Amino acid sequence: MFFLKQSLISSNCSIGLSNNKLIKYVLDNEELRIDRIAAIDISHSRNFSFDKNGNIVIPTADNKILIVDQITFQLLYSIELENGLDLDQIEYLPLKKIFIGSSQKRELVLLSEDYKIIKRSEAEYGTIRTKISQDNSLVSFLSYDQETFYTLYKIDDDLNISYIDSFFKDWNNASSGFSFYQNDFAVSFPYVVEYYSFKKGKPKKLWKIDISKYQSKHNHSCLSIIDDNTIVVGKGKMLLIIDIFHQIINYELKLELSAEIKDLYLDRDKEKLLISTDKELKVIRLKEKNWAQQGIIKFKS
Repeated sequence: MFFLKQSLISSNCSIGLSNNKLIKYVLDNEELRIDRIAAIDISHSRNFSFDKNGNIVIPTADNKILIVDQITFQLLYSIELENGLDLDQIEYLPLKKIFIGSSQKRELVLLSEDYKIIKRSEAEYGTIRTKISQDNSLVSFLSYDQETFYTLYKIDDDLNISYIDSFFKDWNNASSGFSFYQNDFAVSFPYVVEYYSFKKGKPKKLWKIDISKYQSKHNHSCLSIIDDNTIVVGKGKMLLIIDIFHQIINYELKLELSAEIKDLYLDRDKEKLLISTDKELKVIRLKEKNWAQQGIIKFKS
């Protein structure tokens, strides 16, 4: 699975993009089953978004955007973009009522809700997909420049885009996980998790936790901030539960998976965590947030 979003219509439904196919997953008796698959005739797309009407918006890496019905996966219509835009990534920012898109030209583009260009800015690096802060003022891109890593941009009230920082230490030690909580955010690297606060236009690192004892074949880690005091980190086939206030790993859970954890997706209600690997999707319910009942082992230092 390359990209996954929770449906806006049903909280028990998620929509994925993989190998130019849209896939609808439905949670049924604690298991995800495939409900619908549709092939998408495009050359390349890194992600999709939803518009203000709940339709799926798919960039095509050429000058078109496809608008697809979220329930039936039927193509509703396509939109030809102006000035030769060839977006392969797009995200809707509902509080600002705009889209932000990018392409392999290393350009960031702000679009209106009817897909007209508002502003174009140079991207510091190549961009793959986005994570948006709750107030829509901060945007983190999974970026690339020989290696992949996360970068941070700010969008001000006048819709100016400013590059803030990149989270890259050195070769084979680049960030692979990123998650916002209001104006705080966490970043995971192969061997460490770092926690930041964004104030006065700059990120400030508050603390870090060593995760080097946990093994991953590809030195990959990912994470999700699930509430104001809890970060869940995925590394190898293990979940680590971090207490933000005390800055410690409280619990660890070894999962029965066919492949290592690639990404974590938290649902809007913060009741379910979807764990994605190259071979499967697994669901963990978080409603009670009782980690012991989840079978998670209390961490011993």
